[in-house]
Amino acid sequence: MQQRGEELKMGRVAVVGIGPGCREHLTPAALKAVEEAEILIGGKRQLALFPEKTSTILLGADHGRLMEVLRSNRGRRIAVLTSGDPGFYSILSILLENLPREEIEVVPGISSMQLCFARAGLTWHDAAFYSVHGRSTEGLLEMVRRSRKTAVLTDPRTPPQEVARLLLAGGAGNRRAVVCEDLCGDDERVVEGSLEEVAKGSYKGYSVMVILE
Repeated sequence: MQQRGEELKMGRVAVVGIGPGCREHLTPAALKAVEEAEILIGGKRQLALFPEKTSTILLGADHGRLMEVLRSNRGRRIAVLTSGDPGFYSILSILLENLPREEIEVVPGISSMQLCFARAGLTWHDAAFYSVHGRSTEGLLEMVRRSRKTAVLTDPRTPPQEVARLLLAGGAGNRRAVVCEDLCGDDERVVEGSLEEVAKGSYKGYSVMVILE
């Protein structure tokens, strides 16, 4: 029988959730994993949170390149940074497809979804979740119709105003929405209104919406 706790101590790849993107929401466990890492891998914004680290590798969405780097540095202590929480729409799914699970240590983080619900003063245990970040909107309307509370990750291709327009066109116009924009950033903004009002607004692509019945 494997003792999972002992196995994690020997992990060579730590997938570290760095939260919504500001130091104040980094967990002590995430900071410890980054401090112990010999090599830090992440995107530009993620690496910028740790200017003290000198051994870093800047990688975007090139998953093939990431796997090459991991294989060529096998045996070294590596931390792969991911925004939010690794278990929620992150690079973790790719790593689990390519590496043995016992070689991966997952360090959870605060997701933008969690922070959005906190900013809105709402619970999230009773919500449905959807992401249009690099994904199709097919299925979103049906989820919103079935759920009293739906959280949506948006992107520049389908920003909050476009999500609102899609829902209005599908007949879900009797709902309200909370839009959390630039969470943890200098221009953070939380707006609540009807879908009609959101559809007429202008929001940054990488936002979080909570759609309420």
